[in-house]
Amino acid sequence: MAELCDRSPVLHRASSGNRFCTYFANGSCAYIDRSAYVEYCLPECNSVAGFVAHDRAGMLRLEDAVSATEERMRTQGALSPAGRVFMLKNNVAFMLKSNVALSTGSMPEEVESTFGTHENYSVNSEELGEALRVNMDEVRGLAKFYHFSFDTANPLGYVAMLLVPFLVSRQILCGAGSVVSRQGKSHYQMSQRSRWMQSDIGDQTVNNRSIVNLRNEPHAAHYLRLHLICGDANMCQYSNWLKMGTTGWVVRMIEENFLPPWFFQIGEALPVLHMISEDVGLKEKFPVHYKQGEHHFSAIDMQQCFLDRAVELKDKNGASPEEQFTLNVWQETLDLLRSDPQKLVGRIDWITKQKLLEEYMQRSGLTLEHPRVQALDQKYHLLSQKDGAFYRWEAKNPSWKVVSDDAVVQARTVPPRTRAEARTRLAVQIHKSKGVVSGMDWDKVSTDEGTQVFALPDPFDPDPYPSDGVEHIVERDNS
Repeated sequence: MAELCDRSPVLHRASSGNRFCTYFANGSCAYIDRSAYVEYCLPECNSVAGFVAHDRAGMLRLEDAVSATEERMRTQGALSPAGRVFMLKNNVAFMLKSNVALSTGSMPEEVESTFGTHENYSVNSEELGEALRVNMDEVRGLAKFYHFSFDTANPLGYVAMLLVPFLVSRQILCGAGSVVSRQGKSHYQMSQRSRWMQSDIGDQTVNNRSIVNLRNEPHAAHYLRLHLICGDANMCQYSNWLKMGTTGWVVRMIEENFLPPWFFQIGEALPVLHMISEDVGLKEKFPVHYKQGEHHFSAIDMQQCFLDRAVELKDKNGASPEEQFTLNVWQETLDLLRSDPQKLVGRIDWITKQKLLEEYMQRSGLTLEHPRVQALDQKYHLLSQKDGAFYRWEAKNPSWKVVSDDAVVQARTVPPRTRAEARTRLAVQIHKSKGVVSGMDWDKVSTDEGTQVFALPDPFDPDPYPSDGVEHIVERDNS
């Protein structure tokens, strides 16, 4: 963490519970989580393009921190001149029980663990409450599909009921790909996280992980926090775009009451989630309830149902240019998944990694069971433009990028036009007026040991104090 701070403009370092959190000038923050992994949090974004740019900016920031760590360790004699430190952006870790040289070709005994890529969406609580009120009778009938007790006091349960069937098949767009080994045999899966999901809806993030997490910590007024932990960490910018953009469309349909409760349901969502991840050939069909009829759909068919409904909403109520772009890429991706998935190399992570592994195995004569092949699976996720398998391939194919390099460079220091900007502006002005930022969280900035608290209740408001201006408020409070 020290190296991360040394190479990035820092706003504030705060102690929160048992962890130490660092807030950066671009609105992001980082801390060491309970499992001793670095957790990097993006700022509040009000566009998919902004999210993709800030995600890549965070990857570059962490890469810089790794370089600084190497320099420090060499200076201290803790790392040889040829030694390296690596950081991966993925969802699976392997802890070896015994040291086995890769050259032997034998499998090391290992224990697998996972960590999440957490997605957060602000859902309009007023619109959602109205949609729930209108559909309450149908919602009660949906309870038979899910393994939780529906609580009318928590509207997120309603969102979860409508969102789970979409998320089950979303992995065909944004799975990161994974080599899975069991008892000496290996096979390739579409998603790294899917096999770790243990329920459809719940409130746990470490034990009994669920497709939709009901923990509601909005850090905002008038919004609920939709918290998803089932997604993968993406390297491909298009996969990242599709992950957030398509989910944003489904959330919009739920808010605007354009996704009836019986529009699409899956009787047993969890096993279907697992089976789709295994179905890298995209051939399997699964029983679903679609428009109150019984059908057997592939994962592609499932996504097409939600896309078609989103297009209907667009035709009725309109769409922003970014939303229209998402619809276009969504349809193009589904078409290519049906006809020629190899054309999605560079856009969809699980297909890109699969191509990388297959070409390597063809050249080397090795199989998925070999440690060198499994090392390449991990190397795909290296945050190193020099050594990362994905980065090196992307550098030769600029068309793989959906946001410009200039946008990424800007995102390293400039916050989005959201509450993140207000947080940064407040902290900067407090320092200019010779005050001390004594506390910072997503929804507030404190000075003078907490005696002055600047509330930031709206995650999308970059200027919550337009009448006085930040400068005058800070000067007044410090006078």
